[in-house]
Order: sequence, then structure tokens, then C-alpha cells
Amino acid sequence: MSPLRIVVALLIVSAVLFGTHYYIWARLVRDAEWPPPWRMIGTGVLIGLASLIVVGIALRRAPRSVVAPVMWVAYSWLGLMFFLVVLLAGVDLVRGLASMWFRWSSSPPQDPERRVALSRWLSAFVGFSAVALGGVSALNALRTVAVKRVRIELKKLPVSASGYRIALLSDVHVGPTIGKGFIEEIVRRVNALEPDLVAIAGDLVDGSVAELGPLLAPLAGLRCACKGASSGGASPPGPVPSGLKPKETASP
Repeated sequence: MSPLRIVVALLIVSAVLFGTHYYIWARLVRDAEWPPPWRMIGTGVLIGLASLIVVGIALRRAPRSVVAPVMWVAYSWLGLMFFLVVLLAGVDLVRGLASMWFRWSSSPPQDPERRVALSRWLSAFVGFSAVALGGVSALNALRTVAVKRVRIELKKLPVSASGYRIALLSDVHVGPTIGKGFIEEIVRRVNALEPDLVAIAGDLVDGSVAELGPLLAPLAGLRCACKGASSGGASPPGPVPSGLKPKETASP
């Protein structure tokens, strides 16, 4: 990538990060007019979380032991930030429509103290709602890997190959927050299914292959019946051929 494109990309990312955090700060801190020291604490927390995202990007080539703690917080904040922006945008839409209605109906302007009180209640509501949604999302991400069964009907498939089972692994994304233990769990789940074939679609690592590649070693323990779909023949169950050579993919 040319230096110009890198500079442009950095400017775009910086603008998005600044704009998003400023919007959250304006709605949750500024408009609520929190008294000291809460205003300063809220501002400092948002600046710190925004800085962690930048630090995480800068350290993406650093050893996993160094970048993992930073990215755990940064990724968690990115998810929470998404919920905050969506909820705040919804609240702003409702408040904007209400404001237009009051103007059309010639209602008296809202009392400043009432406006501040409403902003505080809404900021608290949005904050707690975002944390609740983030908690549910985190529990969903940390739970046992789910198996999705998909039945595919092929009219020209030989009868001898009926019931052929393929276990497809995709988008594992081993990186700062996903390690060897996660891969070992996947291998156990796949082997328990006793598939006829195991297919790995890609996106195995996010980061340096030299460092993250060894974390994929448990994949050598994948086992399948290795049944031939064209002839219907089968070989004794055994390990999936090893020799995986993951390619580097861009990480945030």
C-alpha cells in the first residue's frame, strides 16, 4: 500500500473514531451537565477508551502477550460503543420528532432544568441498556461453539453418497483474544460429530503467522472418515492431513 493511501486511511479512521466518541461524549456527558467530578471522570474514561483503540492498532504486530490485554478491552469497548451509538441515535430521533411536534403545536419552550433532568435520565437509560446488551453479547460469544446443521439436496448426487457429512470450519480468527484453547474445543466438537470430510474455509489467523501459526496446531487432531463422495468408498477413520499454511490477514 502506498504511503498516500496509508495516510488517507489513517485520516478516515481517526475522523470516524473522533466523531463517534465526540457524539457519545456530547450526549452522555455534556448534555447531561453532570456535576464535578463526574463530568471529568466521564470525559477521561472516553478519552482513555478511544486511546486504547489507537494503541491496539499500533501494537497489532507486537507479541500476543502484550497486545491481548489491550485488545480485550478495545474490542469490548467497540461492541459497547456500537450499542451506545445506535441507542443514542434512536433517542435523538424521537426527541427531534417530539421537538418538531411541540413547535408545530405552539407549545411553550421546555424548561432548562427539565431539559437537563431529561438528558440525565436518558443518558442513564442508554448507558444501562448498552451495558445490558453488551453483557448478553459477551455471554453469547463466550459460550460453547454452536453447531449449525444444514441439509443440502443434490439431484445428481449418487445414492451411495447420500448422507455424506461435511464439517466446515470458517473464520476462526485466532488472534489477540482467541487462542489455542478455543481451537482445541473446536477440534473436540468436530471429532464428536464423526464427519466424512472436514473442510477449512479460511481466515484462520489475524496477525503474524509466525507467532499465531503454532496456536493452530490442535487442528492436526481433526479426524474424519475420509469417505469418497464419487465412488462411495471409505478409508479407515484417521487424522485430517496436516500442513496448513495460514496466510496473514489484516487485523483492526
